[in-house]
Amino acid sequence: MGASDSVTKTKRIQSQVSFHNSASPIVSIILAAYNAEAFMTRAVESALIQSGPPLELIIVDDASTDGTFALASHFAQSDTRVRPIRLETNSGPAAARNAAIDVARGAWIAVLDADDAMAPGRIAALVDFAQRESLDIVADNFWFWDLRGQTAIQTAFECTSQFKIVDLHEYLSNTQASFDSTDWGLLKPMFRREFLQRKKLKYPATRHGEDFMLLMACLLDNAKFGLLGEPGYFYTTRASGFSRTFVDYGGMLAQCETLLRHDAIKRDRSLARLVRSRAISVQSLAAHHHCYGMLDGHAYGQIALELCWNQHLWRAVLRSADLRHELLGVLQRKLQKTLSARL
Repeated sequence: MGASDSVTKTKRIQSQVSFHNSASPIVSIILAAYNAEAFMTRAVESALIQSGPPLELIIVDDASTDGTFALASHFAQSDTRVRPIRLETNSGPAAARNAAIDVARGAWIAVLDADDAMAPGRIAALVDFAQRESLDIVADNFWFWDLRGQTAIQTAFECTSQFKIVDLHEYLSNTQASFDSTDWGLLKPMFRREFLQRKKLKYPATRHGEDFMLLMACLLDNAKFGLLGEPGYFYTTRASGFSRTFVDYGGMLAQCETLLRHDAIKRDRSLARLVRSRAISVQSLAAHHHCYGMLDGHAYGQIALELCWNQHLWRAVLRSADLRHELLGVLQRKLQKTLSARL
């Protein structure tokens, strides 16, 4: 879809939505985009059709080499709520989001990724819940979305109409980066801007795990965090091929080491235990990724060698049924080939 077609479609959607463009925004939706021209329209339109409180959409082009900024500018021409910004150098999603926060005017900061989307009415539901419960942070359940199949696969956790207040212990307990549960570090929260400003909190200068670290910083600074059980966000799976994010497992381990030096965590053995558990889980995920890389490269001897000493690889094999299936398949094919050669 070209830029002109995207703008025309957005204008058509806008004509169906009752909204006062001149109103001061209550919510600033921030969207970091890098080479997102081919897929950003879905995210933008999902933001612009939100009903309820007045909003602005700040699109930060992280020095893209395609037409991302041109597309953002076209949206701005057709809708005064869209504010495009272009960074001179590619600095990663954390820096792009911080640039958006610096110019945001809304009382609330809502995060939206360029390859994701929001369900209609999501922002209104988050704001209503946050104001009713006097929250500093609010998030909701989300769908894992298969973009190629245009289907929702499953929710991050059990879908429910209830909500809960989440403390630091519960949040950390659900950020273990395991193979059989969703890491709550993937949640896309909405922050009270005044809280971030008062506490002088921003996204850390990292290219992975920045959402987790900012939310941790908020909770360690006594933020009140609420979570809705109903899904309102569509998280596009990595299998779509649209994600440009490189998973920096080493950086995530460094984040855990930083947290373990925090006074509040050093004083609380249960918090320290949870952070160390996350570190072990991250190492297992790194080994999992490494093993698939060796499988793709047919480095079967290297896999056998590493299984002799790499405890994290063993942990990844034990925890991941898919990886076990792949390794057993390789072993079976090798045995069949050996037997056929001897017969």
